[in-house]
Amino acid sequence: MSALSSSSARARNNPLEAGGVYTYDLQDITWVSNGKPGLNEKSVRKNETTGDWLGVVAFEPGTRSGMHQHLATAVSYFLGGSLSDYQGFIRNGEVGINLTGATHDAMSFEGALLLSKLNGPVALPLEAQGHYRTHGGAVFRELVNANPQVMPDINIEVASLPMAALDGTDGGLRTIFDYAPAEEDHRLCELRLLPGASLPPHKVNGRLDLFVLGGQCVVNSRRVLANSFVVIEPGTELTLASAFGVRCMLWSEAPVDFLDGRLRKDPYGY
Repeated sequence: MSALSSSSARARNNPLEAGGVYTYDLQDITWVSNGKPGLNEKSVRKNETTGDWLGVVAFEPGTRSGMHQHLATAVSYFLGGSLSDYQGFIRNGEVGINLTGATHDAMSFEGALLLSKLNGPVALPLEAQGHYRTHGGAVFRELVNANPQVMPDINIEVASLPMAALDGTDGGLRTIFDYAPAEEDHRLCELRLLPGASLPPHKVNGRLDLFVLGGQCVVNSRRVLANSFVVIEPGTELTLASAFGVRCMLWSEAPVDFLDGRLRKDPYGY
C-alpha cells in the first residue's frame, strides 16, 4: 500500500509532472463498509500498519461507533449531523479532537458525516475482532480507561474562532488546533481566499492535507472543486489561487518557505 493513498484511490489520480500533488474528488470514490452496519467510509489514505487515515465517515441514523480507545490523535470536522457520547453532543460545523487514551462509544441518532484524520491506530474490544474495525490500523485487546476523569473529546465550534488576515493576499485563516497537547508540531486550520486571491508561491516542507469545503481553487494549475481532497507531499513547490473564492479545511505538518525569499506569516497557521 502506498504511503500516500490506498491503491484504489491512487488509481483514479495521476500526480502532476512537478510531483507531490494528488487530488481526490469524493464523488468518484465508492462508499465502503468497515463491517459494522450503518457505518461507511471513503478513504483517501489508509495505512493498516500505522493507523494513518484520511477520509470521510458516514453514520446512518441510529448507528453506534462501538467502544474504542484512541492510541494517537484523531480529529474530525462535522460536515453534517451529530454524534453523542457520555461527554455530550457534537454537531455540524464543529471539530472534535480525541487525544491519545480517549475511550468512548459514539452514537448518532440523526446520522452524521465526518471529515476525519487519524494519526495512528485505535484499540477495539476483543469481542469486535472478526466483526468490524471502525478505523484503519485497529488492534484488539481488553480496554482500560487509564484516565477516567479526563473527558474523551475536545469540541470546537469553528465559526466562533477569530479569522486572522492572511499576509500578502485577500483572505483569512482560522487556527483551530495546533496539536500541542499531542506533542506534535502540526496545525489544523480553516483557510479562506476571496475571489481573485492567491497565496504567494511557496515550498511545502511537511505533508499538507487539504479539503475544499466550498467554492473552488487552482492548485499548481489543477482546478479543485468542493468535496475534494488535495494531498501535497513534502518538498513540493506550490501555488494556490481562487478566481471565485474558496474555503478549505487543512492539516499542515511543517512551516513553508516562500520561493521569493521574503519573510511572511505562514499561510497554514505557524
